[in-house]
Amino acid sequence: MKKNPVIEPIIIMVFGAVIFIASFSIETTVHSIAIGPDFMPKLLGVLFVIVGASMLPRALRAQKEQVVVEKKDVESTVPLTRKELAIKYMHFIEWGWTLLYALSLKKIGFLFASIIYLFVSMTLLTVREKKRNWPVIIIISLVIPTFVYILFRQEFFLMLPVGICKYIPINILR
Repeated sequence: MKKNPVIEPIIIMVFGAVIFIASFSIETTVHSIAIGPDFMPKLLGVLFVIVGASMLPRALRAQKEQVVVEKKDVESTVPLTRKELAIKYMHFIEWGWTLLYALSLKKIGFLFASIIYLFVSMTLLTVREKKRNWPVIIIISLVIPTFVYILFRQEFFLMLPVGICKYIPINILR
């Protein structure tokens, strides 16, 4: 069964539209500020729609260029190994991992959930033929979420999900 290349851009655009529409249900208590809590979800929704729309022409061209090749001689089907199956369906694994990350944000907290998410995602998505650069993966997965967390909490005064950070006796994390 051939994969339809148009499906992913459409899913991305629908996801963006759902985020954008859902952002209108976010209550804003202060109307005097220009940017409220609904700004970032609306921005992300629009960006998802733009990214999906930019992917759509290439996907439509790829769909037209797909040639159905019929096998003339029947080959014996060899079952794929676990690693080959994982590589073949990596985009589904990554979508599932992203959903699990989003669902765990409230319980675990932004900081730890993001560190784990980045580490696992970079490990899954790095090229298998080359050796993974573990120090870079570890440093990026620790530094970026910590920087974003501190920036949003201390400078933008936006409350990110704390999760298990409330039990850590470091004042900047709470």
